[in-house]
Amino acid sequence: MEDHFVGMLTTKGQVIGIGPQFGYIFPVAGMQGYLNLKAYGEFDGHDRPHGWNTWITLVLSPPPAAEKAPPPMLTKAGMR
Repeated sequence: MEDHFVGMLTTKGQVIGIGPQFGYIFPVAGMQGYLNLKAYGEFDGHDRPHGWNTWITLVLSPPPAAEKAPPPMLTKAGMR
């Protein structure tokens, strides 16, 4: 690799971002759905552009397993 490419490979960008995030869990066709929306503004950037990022995520997964009842507690009276 030639020397003039080394600086390009080691440059790291930094940025500060802040913004809201909203998530919603809902049932869908016997599964569990999750919809997430987040948006944040980026500022104080070094080696990166400033601006806004927005992400929308939709996840479908099997429903959570039903909780089993805990086993009965053993007591001295129950051990007789």
